[in-house]
Parts: sequence; C-alpha cells; structure tokens
Amino acid sequence: MRVSRMGALTIIAALSTACGDNVTSKDPGNSHKESAENHCVASADIAVSDAWIRSSRAGQPTSAAYLTMTNCGKEDDTLISASFDGSGAVELHMTAMTGDGMTSMASMTPTHGVTLPAGETITLEPGGGHIMLIGMTESVVTDSNPVLTLEFEKAATLNITFEVRDAIHGNDHSTH
Repeated sequence: MRVSRMGALTIIAALSTACGDNVTSKDPGNSHKESAENHCVASADIAVSDAWIRSSRAGQPTSAAYLTMTNCGKEDDTLISASFDGSGAVELHMTAMTGDGMTSMASMTPTHGVTLPAGETITLEPGGGHIMLIGMTESVVTDSNPVLTLEFEKAATLNITFEVRDAIHGNDHSTH
C-alpha cells in the first residue's frame, strides 16, 4: 500500500495525538522499550505492531511468535495469556541469561505475564521474550494468516493476525 506524503503526515499526527502527554520512556537506552508516540491509536489501550510467527514444517511440534506492544493507557497492564487454535498449548516465555552470558532452553522459562508499563513499548523478539506455540496441530506457512488471541489483565482481548516469516535457523531453538 502506498501512502502519499500528506497521508503519512496525517497518520503521524493522529498517532502522536492518540497517546497525548503520557508518552515517556523511562529507560531510553533499552532497545526493548521505546516511546509509545508512533504506535498508539485513539480507540485502543494496547497497540500491536510487527506481529509475526516463525514458519514451521509438517511434524514440527513448536514455533514462536513475536510482536511489539504499546500500552497507550494511563495504567500499567499485563499480557496474561495467548491462545492459538493451531497448537495444543501456548506459553509466554522470557529468556534469562546464564552465568556465562549464554541462553539455553532451560533459561527460556514460562512466565505468568508480560508487564506493559503505561506509555511504553515492549518488544518480544528472537533471542528474548516470545510466545511459544507448543504441540502444533498444523504447519504455519508463509501466505497463511494465523490469528492469535491476546488476553490482558485490564485491556480488552485482542485477536491479532500474524505474518508468517521463514525460519532463519531451522530447528535451532536458541534464538526463540
């Protein structure tokens, strides 16, 4: 989709206005958090962008989903769960570094939620936090439109269509 220069300026102005004066970044040096200014829409407390799932092959039991979430609300919120019809279970995983600075499957543990501070953006990305799809009942392939349901502690439940991207590292789970 092409957007004219005037259209782009209108979109930027609308996004900037939607989050108002509540735009802060408490940790500007952290690449996983950024200002909410360019992500919020007026009608939602939580804005989601860059939502994608790693493609999977037939018989591959797991995959991972990633996204960027911006809390446009005035209160902190928490992503408490996710669901996907194409898997037996879905878990929110956070990656922790081991003593030697490495990550492993053991360090990618399920968590009971991902906190979204008011006015901030959190990114779940390869090598960090992710949504783990376990017991896949079908392959996730490019050009499909998988939908994950995201449930928040305060905000309304969101059904998000995810883009499918080719697996870069095959079965190497170290970069979930």
